[in-house]
Amino acid sequence: GRPALRWALAAISGPREGAASVVLSLGLGLSVLAAVGQIDGNLRNAISGELPEIAPSYFFVDIQKDQMPGFTRRLENDPAVHRIDSAPMLRGIITRINDRPANEVAGGHWVLNGDRGVTYSAELPPRTRLTAGTWWGPEYDGPPQISFAAEEAEEMGLQLGDTLTVNILGRDITATITSFREVDFSTAGIGFILSMNPGALAGAPHSFISTVYADEAAEAEILRDLAGAYPNITAIRVRDAITRVAEVLDGLAAATSYGAAATLLTGFLVLIGAAAAGETARTYEAAVLKT
Repeated sequence: GRPALRWALAAISGPREGAASVVLSLGLGLSVLAAVGQIDGNLRNAISGELPEIAPSYFFVDIQKDQMPGFTRRLENDPAVHRIDSAPMLRGIITRINDRPANEVAGGHWVLNGDRGVTYSAELPPRTRLTAGTWWGPEYDGPPQISFAAEEAEEMGLQLGDTLTVNILGRDITATITSFREVDFSTAGIGFILSMNPGALAGAPHSFISTVYADEAAEAEILRDLAGAYPNITAIRVRDAITRVAEVLDGLAAATSYGAAATLLTGFLVLIGAAAAGETARTYEAAVLKT
C-alpha cells in the first residue's frame, strides 16, 4: 500500500549502505552507557550509601598483647564508642590440602594466593554463626583444628574432616577442618578465613587487631589519645578509605562513559559519511525510478 516506505526500508539494507555497521556502533555505545550507569549506581550506593553506616570508624593493627588491657579500657570508658571487636592475628600460607599441594586441589583460588590472616579463639566469637560442624570449646586441648569460611570452602571444594597444612612463621601446622562459619567481608569489619584452636598456635609471636565503632564527632579524639599512648599502633580510618575507593570508582566510571560516548560519536560520523558517500547512487536510483 505504501511503495515509498517499502523502497526506503529496502534501501536501508542495500549492499552499498552502511546501516549494519552504523546500527552496531550505536547499539554498542548505548549498551555500554546503560551498563556503566547501572553498575556505577549500584557501586555508589553500596560503597557511599550503605557501607559507611555499617563499617567501623577505625581499624587498629599491630597492637601488642600487653597493650590490649589499656587500649580496651580507654575505649570502653568512652560513651561515644558503641562497639569494639578485637582478635589476635598471625599470617599463614595454605600449602597443602589433604596432604596434596593446595593449588592442585583448589586451583588458583584467591585464598591460596599469598598469605592470609589467621586467628585463634577458645570460644565461638560473638556474632559468629557456624554453618556446619562444631566449635572445639574452651576446654579443648587436642590436635590442631580449623574453622574455615563457609563460602570460600565451598568454592574450594573443602569438606568437614579435610586437613589443611598452614605455614605460619616458617612452621607447618596440619589441622583438621571441624567447622564452617559465615564470614561477611562486605561490612569492612574483622573477618578471618582461618580460625584455629589456641593450642595449635601456642607460643607463636603475634599481635592483635581491633575495630572501633564510634560517633564521627569523637573519632579525632580517640585517634589522638591512642596515638599518644601507643605510638607503635597503626590506625586506619575506614571513612577515608571508603572515600578513596569512591573516588577511584568515579574515575573508572568517567573513563568508561567517555569511551562509550566516543563510540556513539563514531557511529554518528559513520552514519553521516555513509549518507554522503551514497548520495550519488541514490540520486541515480531516484532518476531511474522517475523514468
